[in-house]
Amino acid sequence: MGIHNRILLAVDLHPDYDEYTTQRAVAFAKEQNAQLYIIHCIEPIHAYGAAQGYQLILEVEKQVEDEANKALSELAKQYNIPEEQQIIMQGPPQRVIVEQAKTLNADLIIVGEHGRHGFSLLFGSTADGIIHHAHCDVLAIRAQEEKKAE
Repeated sequence: MGIHNRILLAVDLHPDYDEYTTQRAVAFAKEQNAQLYIIHCIEPIHAYGAAQGYQLILEVEKQVEDEANKALSELAKQYNIPEEQQIIMQGPPQRVIVEQAKTLNADLIIVGEHGRHGFSLLFGSTADGIIHHAHCDVLAIRAQEEKKAE
């Protein structure tokens, strides 16, 4: 085995960015002869106000989770990542990814970095939060949009 034995790849299931990041992570895991886990975090839908909207929120959360499961499964299938190494969890991505890395005893977290814009410019990105709070090494891969046919 290489320096890293257990790698956690965090994806946001964005079609323009995950392909490149996943390709790099899979290649790195093969070079290291490491187990590769893939995680996607679903941020909970917060609603304030009337209780009658609660059922609708639960339905939307279920739909989001079903779609995320399908997308993660399809991405993982392309790279032969076994189902037992695919993780979907609810919660703030920075916290959930760092906690899951500890649970898995991962020695490397790989995240895609999309650059700074909007709120992340003001408050920091998910990748920044993971880098500052992880117990292990973190590799941030600068995501590249797929080149569009001209």
